[in-house]
Amino acid sequence: MHPVAPSFWLETAGDDLTPRPALDGSTTADVAILGAGLTGLWTAWYLARRDPSLRVVVVEREIAGFAASGRNGAWCAPDLNISMGRLARLHGEDAARRMQQATYDAVDEVARAATEAGIDAGFHKGGSLYVARGPQGVPALEDALREYERFGFGDRYRLLDAGALDDRIRIAGATRALAGGRGDWGAAAVASERGPIGAREPRAGALAPIGYPASVQALRIAAVANAGAMPAFPCST
Repeated sequence: MHPVAPSFWLETAGDDLTPRPALDGSTTADVAILGAGLTGLWTAWYLARRDPSLRVVVVEREIAGFAASGRNGAWCAPDLNISMGRLARLHGEDAARRMQQATYDAVDEVARAATEAGIDAGFHKGGSLYVARGPQGVPALEDALREYERFGFGDRYRLLDAGALDDRIRIAGATRALAGGRGDWGAAAVASERGPIGAREPRAGALAPIGYPASVQALRIAAVANAGAMPAFPCST
């Protein structure tokens, strides 16, 4: 068992979380992936599906899903941490629109991939609620809806008053909410630590904690660990 107390999600992963033996020598790979969180393991999984001949090595300092990927709230939702308006200013409106659509598609891809891999991840697509707990939060919800409408996604969202929100969930002080749709284009809940996207490490590739001295030589490197973890993976070209 890993010495650090795991999150609820890791506790229910069906694995005893014992770290694999450390990589204590040199190895080579076509692709080295630094970090075995959601992004790292998804990257490895898709590379292996696209080209099974590739040698992919995932390097992790702790265990798969140890950091933020193992401490999530089980939500699987569209949107990025940058507004469509800012994306449009940087890259154009068409690029912003296509990127937003890709985030909706990604939710569906999680469901598809889990089904393909035979993973019972508890995937449930039930939509989302962004709640204003007081009048000061309402303008942000209204601005968000206007931005969705500007880029052609307004039909996926609607503003709820306090009464309509109360029919769904009771939140003290809530005045309004922005509801993201259910069904074909909503957000979902998923137990992400089950299968190749979480704590149960993918057996098709190589995954090892890095030991010292040790090195991995690869034609391509994907650095997908948290920013705070990157100093643990010194890289050179």
